[in-house]
Amino acid sequence: MSNNAAVIFDMDGVLVDNKHIHRKAWVEFCRQYNHPIKEADFDNIGFGKTNREYLSLFFNREVSENEAIKLGEKKERIYRQLIEKEIEPVKGLISLLRKIKNEYGFKTAVASSAPRTNIDFVLEKLKITGYFDVLVDESMVHEGKPNPDIYVKAAQLLEVMPEKSLVFEDSLFGVEAALRAGMIVVALTTSHNKKELSEFSVKKVIKDFTEIQPEEVRDLLSEK
Repeated sequence: MSNNAAVIFDMDGVLVDNKHIHRKAWVEFCRQYNHPIKEADFDNIGFGKTNREYLSLFFNREVSENEAIKLGEKKERIYRQLIEKEIEPVKGLISLLRKIKNEYGFKTAVASSAPRTNIDFVLEKLKITGYFDVLVDESMVHEGKPNPDIYVKAAQLLEVMPEKSLVFEDSLFGVEAALRAGMIVVALTTSHNKKELSEFSVKKVIKDFTEIQPEEVRDLLSEK
């Protein structure tokens, strides 16, 4: 079964609990461009969008793809400077990755609305690059979450059917995207509480990876 099934991870809030760092980075970026926002604004805005979508929202105008790449990288440099000294994996992640990859042989991917520079940065800092077969970033899809494109793309690259893919997600947009792609979803409470996440048809809600065993991942993928 492992050759025909996959485990797909969102990055922010899943591999690393870093939403507060992204908030700080956006606040500082917008301050530099005279578009003041507060960290609390994200309670209404939500997470999971692409940088282009956030920039268009904050600047209150359409931002071109080229402009989004240039401005987005400036914001991400602020983010990487802020997180570099405190980056840690979500508890239990490494042991879960080790077993599902090395013992069970599941195909694996990261599917994130972040730019590739951030994905590479996080995976290298956590020393987990080798655990993933495919990396999908914001540049590889036209629309961000809750559009399902990013998860559909991951399944295509992994050559697995969506229904044979289990996704770990934390944002409401991300959970919706994975479900719309027809995938099994396990949600983490790093960005939203259990009550909010349970309103979706997720299989399980966990605070970190110590609350799900590799055998449970295997069994969930065996159900379909």
